[in-house]
Amino acid sequence: MVADPLGILGALTAADHVDSPAVLVDGTERRPAGCDASGERPAEPRAWILLTGFLVLTFWMTFRSPTRLSSHVVGDSGDPMLILWILGWVQHAIPHGWDAVWNTNIFFSTRNTLAYSDSLLSVAIVEWPLRAVFGAALSLNVIALAAQTATLWFTYRVALLLTRSWPASVIAALAFAFSTPVLSQLGHYQLMLTGFLVPLTLLLLVRYLERFQLRYGIGVGLAFAALATSATYYGLMMAVGVVVIVVGYLLWFRPRPLWPCLRGLAAGAVVAAVITAPVAIQYMKLQDDNYFRRSFNSVVAAHPGDFLSPADDDFLLTDLPVFEDHAFDRTLENRLFPGIVALVFGAVGIVVVVRGLRRRGRPESSGTPDATGSDPESARRWRSRMTLLIVAAGVISVLLAFGDNIYISGRQVQLPFGFFRDHVPGFSGIRATSRFVVLGQCALALCAAFGVRALLGRLGRRAATVTFALLCVVLIAETARSVPLVRVPSGAAVEAADSLIARRPAGTVVELPIWTIPEDPSWAYLEAPRQYVSLLDGNNRINGYSGYAPKGYVPLAGAVGQFPAAVAMKELDRRAVRYVVLRTSVIGQQNPIFAKLLHRDGVGRYTPATARAMIARIPPERVRRVTRVAGAYVVELRPPRAAR
Repeated sequence: MVADPLGILGALTAADHVDSPAVLVDGTERRPAGCDASGERPAEPRAWILLTGFLVLTFWMTFRSPTRLSSHVVGDSGDPMLILWILGWVQHAIPHGWDAVWNTNIFFSTRNTLAYSDSLLSVAIVEWPLRAVFGAALSLNVIALAAQTATLWFTYRVALLLTRSWPASVIAALAFAFSTPVLSQLGHYQLMLTGFLVPLTLLLLVRYLERFQLRYGIGVGLAFAALATSATYYGLMMAVGVVVIVVGYLLWFRPRPLWPCLRGLAAGAVVAAVITAPVAIQYMKLQDDNYFRRSFNSVVAAHPGDFLSPADDDFLLTDLPVFEDHAFDRTLENRLFPGIVALVFGAVGIVVVVRGLRRRGRPESSGTPDATGSDPESARRWRSRMTLLIVAAGVISVLLAFGDNIYISGRQVQLPFGFFRDHVPGFSGIRATSRFVVLGQCALALCAAFGVRALLGRLGRRAATVTFALLCVVLIAETARSVPLVRVPSGAAVEAADSLIARRPAGTVVELPIWTIPEDPSWAYLEAPRQYVSLLDGNNRINGYSGYAPKGYVPLAGAVGQFPAAVAMKELDRRAVRYVVLRTSVIGQQNPIFAKLLHRDGVGRYTPATARAMIARIPPERVRRVTRVAGAYVVELRPPRAAR
């Protein structure tokens, strides 16, 4: 069992039907939000029943193939292979020290190359023992299914805390975890594996503001640190969201004295800073170089039409007239349709929440709504206010999703993200600003829970049960889509060259053909599978694939690609390259769109005849030995005479 010294996990997973003990605050007996005078909370299904149901639904929505769990992952041969390499590299390098973690084996001899993408440090540590037992594919699938189930669970817990209705909270969980903006990122594992930290951070923050208990403040810091050290996009998004909620709370509630309210958050901030600072420094080093500062790319920012864009392989919505014009010709970053149920009940829920601010029943003993008071009306108003603060954070995140500017009636209007990009550390590395919509989707799902609760409360038991079941079916049906799976490269035919190099003396490697246009999507599908397999030997490589390519990489790749010409040999000698791998087969199961191109001679592989002709042109005194293995020729070079 995982240690839980702060008691956070136990508090968040405890069943809500148990009695909640009263506490004394300023001499007054108070109980958790939503409790009646007896301290009892609404009954709900047992946690294991809900978690089992969530796991089954997660498997159906995100994988579906029990026979391929140990051999395939969701997505294609691009970014999922990059994620497998990142996790494997971090696990390989941690025993060798902090510098080894960040100075990976790609793009030799460039340093700090792990910072070219999300580092996934916290995920790598969790996945490490699983990979040792189950292998790369199965361990990633296990942790991905667990993360998606946790997204459902923690969204459910936030909604239950605010609405006090478990059926409405289930609807909120489905409306967020299975929404198009979330499911569209299935192939981007850094987002899928950390998405549960978004509702978990909100849950811990609301819990803290409910009672100002230190453990929840520290929990907010830990959750944020785990997010920031694994997924930069969501980390920055939640940093903005937490600031909005806390500042809004202080302005709206005006707690006095102030320090008891802030001390737990201050402790959480210190914890988060201590954990994230070493990682943040690596990314700040990178972005201090203007070469690595990304400019605004409107293609992967949010646009108004994106909110009517379901997934292009959605089973249901793409054939409906209202969505047909928005279903195609968009990137996966622009699939932002919130969902029919979420929109309808979210609109109703906003009205319900605003109405919840009104005074009803007997007057309060204090001047502000009270989260822990014995007055149910006071507690209800407190929950309404907290919901509106989360909505405010969601609205600001959606605004940031539109990027630096937007055109209205032909005129360019500057948006806040431009200021963030220029003045707030971390934002200069953001490319797909549309991903910030996720916090807005979470807020909408929570509002939908209020709308569902209002509807179910007006129905009889049988009608409410039928309506609840129907809403669950609609939510699943409207976002169900085909799930692409790709085989993880393995086996003797794939691993032969790297296994051979692993048995020989260490030395820098270059794999040919080498891709020379990093902006071309084919770059990912050629280099990422090779990069993953390179973990077998761990040697430095000229090749690489990540969120960036280093300065000077394009001319270097162009020169090296002319091997064995003198210009190529000169560059190889400068980097002390010992092994040249001439690939005669393409590694990985390729998307049909790119397969034809990558299988062309000299593009993604060489024919055996071409490879032999290249070897014949190498000066004999430079060849130590040539070994033919499955899918490649491995040429071991001698250093130039002057270097011997």
